[in-house]
Amino acid sequence: MYTLLQIIIYLNFLQDPDVNIITHTSSLESCEKKLYATYNRFIKGGMFILKKYDDNNNLYLKIEMKKENSESLWFCKKTIFYKP
Repeated sequence: MYTLLQIIIYLNFLQDPDVNIITHTSSLESCEKKLYATYNRFIKGGMFILKKYDDNNNLYLKIEMKKENSESLWFCKKTIFYKP
């Protein structure tokens, strides 16, 4: 099981990051499909978004939100705790 996470980091603020659990999926591939769909939606909306890869060669997204002075990172991570 994998979890799609969104982490919002506030730049130049002492505020803690926000962490949102978007959804759970049965595999890394199905989670990354959701990342690709999010990427395409943001590109069509004219927002700045980057596809990147972590040290394990897993896809993640980086979204810069200049108006809010923050960055949003979207990751697929193996679920440690989950109760349906």
